[in-house]
This record gives sequence, C-alpha cells and structure tokens, in this order.
Amino acid sequence: MKKIYSNLSDSVHFNRSAVYLSPDMKEIYDYATRRAKQLKTELETVLQSDDCVLGLTLNQIADNPVFYEPKPESQALFELLLEVMKQRKAFISNYRGYKASDYALNGMVSGWKRICDDDTDDLRYVSSLIDALADIIGDADPQRDMIIHYSDNAKRAAHDAMFGIDRLVTISDGNVCWSSHSVPIGQYLSDMRERSRNEGVYGYYTGLRLLKEDVDSVRQMRPAHGVLSDRILRLDQMEYRPNDPFVKENHFTVSTVMRQIIRSDILERIFTETIDSTLEKRIRKRRDEFLSAAQTAFETIANMAAPTRSKMYEQAFTAIEEHLKSVMGYNDNNYHRNAGYRLAMSFFFQVIDFCYNYFNCLLTFGVQEDTEYRFYPFHTQKGNSSDESAPFDKTRKGVIILSNSLIREQIQYTVSDGSSTPIGFYLSFADAKSAADALRKTGKECRILDRQGYAVEQ
Repeated sequence: MKKIYSNLSDSVHFNRSAVYLSPDMKEIYDYATRRAKQLKTELETVLQSDDCVLGLTLNQIADNPVFYEPKPESQALFELLLEVMKQRKAFISNYRGYKASDYALNGMVSGWKRICDDDTDDLRYVSSLIDALADIIGDADPQRDMIIHYSDNAKRAAHDAMFGIDRLVTISDGNVCWSSHSVPIGQYLSDMRERSRNEGVYGYYTGLRLLKEDVDSVRQMRPAHGVLSDRILRLDQMEYRPNDPFVKENHFTVSTVMRQIIRSDILERIFTETIDSTLEKRIRKRRDEFLSAAQTAFETIANMAAPTRSKMYEQAFTAIEEHLKSVMGYNDNNYHRNAGYRLAMSFFFQVIDFCYNYFNCLLTFGVQEDTEYRFYPFHTQKGNSSDESAPFDKTRKGVIILSNSLIREQIQYTVSDGSSTPIGFYLSFADAKSAADALRKTGKECRILDRQGYAVEQ
C-alpha cells in the first residue's frame, strides 16, 4: 500500500497573500486555480487506485477555502474529498481527538483575538484572514495607552464575519468590553458561539478568507456561513486517526525537521525548484554564497522557541534582511526599493512550507512504513528563463518527492514488543527508554534494540 502525503491541500497554497511577492495578483489567482485542479486530479487518482492511501492533516482541510466556497466547483471538490475518505483511501490525522469543527472554532477565536486585541503583536499575519486589516494602523490613544491597530469599521466587519453580529469590542485585562458591558473572554466567546449556532450564522475564520478582497463585503458571508457549517460538520463524520507518536516521543518540531533539511542537499533541490527566475539571474554567479547565507538564516529561524509556521514566516523577514544584504549588495537605502528581497521571500517561505509539510507528513505516518512526501512548489514568474542560453526552468520537475529515509537514517534505537515486532523508533536512548518504561507500566513486554538489533537495556 503506497502511503502518500502532499502539500496540495495545504491552505497556504490557496491563501492569495501567502506568496508575498507578486503585485500581479492575477498570477496568484491563476496559481490557486491551477493548484485546485491538481488537487482534484490527485484525489481522483487516489480514488481510482487499488493501492494508495492519502494522509491529510486537519489544518489542510479545516481552514482551506477551496473546499468551502459557495460555488459548484468547490462543492464538487468537497464531495470528491469525502468520497475518497468514505472509500477508506484517505484519512485525517488529528491531535487530541480534535475534529474539523473544533479546529475551525479555535481558528475563529484566534483570529478574532488578533483583530480585536489592540495590543496584539501579530499584525502581519492577520492579513491571512483579511488583507485590508494588515494595513490598517491607527494612532496612539492616550486613554488606553496603546496604538489602535485597526479602525472601528474594520473591527465591526471582522466581528460580524465571525459571529454574525456587528459589534465594536475591545479586550482589556482578560475581559471583552463593549458599551457599558465587561465580560470574561471565555464567557463572551461561549455566548457568541451559542448565539451564532442558534441564528444559523455559525462563523469560521475560514470564511474570512473568502472576503479577502473587500473587508466591507461581510454581508456576502451570510449564505457562506451555512455552507461552511454543513461541510465542516460533515467532515466531523469522517475517519480520524491520532497523530503518529513518533513525533511527540522524539520531541520533534518544525525546527527539528528544518535542521535536517537545510543540512542536506535538499536545500539546494528546493532552491532549484522554487527560486524566482529574476533573482536566480542576479545571483547565478554567487549561488553558493547565497545558499550559504540562506542556510545561516535558516539555522537562526530553526532556533526559535515554540516554532510555528507563522512565527517562522515572521522571523524570515528579519533573516532575509540580515543575511542577504551582504550577498546581494543592497544597502539600507536601496534594500526596500529593490525587488530582490521580495523575490528571496518566495524561496524562504517555500523552504519553511516544505519543512512544515514534511513535519506534518511525519505526524501523519511516522517512519514505521515507507511513505511518499510530495511538495508542489509555487513557481514565480511562471518559470520564465533567466536568459535564452540557459533556460531557468530546464531542471524543474514541478514536484519534489521525498521518502522518510532522511529521518529514518537518524534513528538509533527501536522498541520491540514480546514477539520482536517494532512498535517505536527513537533518535536517542533517553526517548527510547522513556517510551519503554511507559509501556511496561501498562503491563506490556518490550525491549530496546540498537541499530544492529542488539538489546541494550532490559
């Protein structure tokens, strides 16, 4: 049975601002449409196959607008997704028993806090919810001793999109305040969720992505809310499997994966497949210098505490500026005027996405069986050649395929049961012993074996 994980259904590919580099938004729209078609083909291929199973993580489908737009093609793609899962040729890997509705609700609450909390430090990535909000920065308010990031109208629109209620609120000392009311955040959200359900405007932050072009078009969410609710709740009925314990037991994070990726030849493979043709032309004679600087930058990013993809994106802006000015010869005056740094962002963000999705592949399947990880890159400039004598897109394959051997090669210890069947794989003896001790407490017999198969602890 071929076990497949791909990034095609990852929401970053359908987030029209995620690429962060082309002022020609039509190119990104075309890209999203193209990716949706590829995803449809992928799902159809899996459905028609007798020996494939597709692993999906909850975030890939719970907040991905391609599945929830009130359009016939979106409905068809969603029904295809459900059919693949009904045929047991795909499943959803989840955490702590979370289902699609749980994920969507948590995302909604997180997005609402980012918008309504004036003291948020997460301005840039609110743009993944509503583009217009990212650029609304107000003046200082002496009475509240803070900067008002978003206009009152924008806040009302965001609140209305999530809860179906046009209300101007603020967050202060753990309370939600409006008019003369002050209610603890937990109580407020509980009340709003219940009211949203009762009034049939069950809001999801996915819905905000459908409004990215016009923050004032919240009224368009009314029919979309019903579509979102129905499809999310239908997803709740599908097959869910818990995340593979390999990741948790080995203390894996996105940073762990990033270190493995950037210290191998895979970094250069991603460069070849994703680097913008205009940027490639500028640095062709300094390719090794660029990759060395990029590796240094990624080492910095990988060292952050509690890494998430959004946090890594944020760190990447600083890393690009710090490490690429010297490579590309920019100074403080021409750095932001020159498009080069924006072109470099594509490469940086796609490396982050590659690592993020490979991490999710490990969450989904672990390393006990062979898997196929497929990364479909975003090609900027539509793969145009840098010059006619050496077409830039000559070596591009359109997809980077990776097995789990990169991580498997790092495994030092295996925990086997009484019949010598492997039940866990570990990068360190400490992790292996911890897992074995936990199993023994449940009464199970197990052994720890080294790479040569010898028992190293009884």
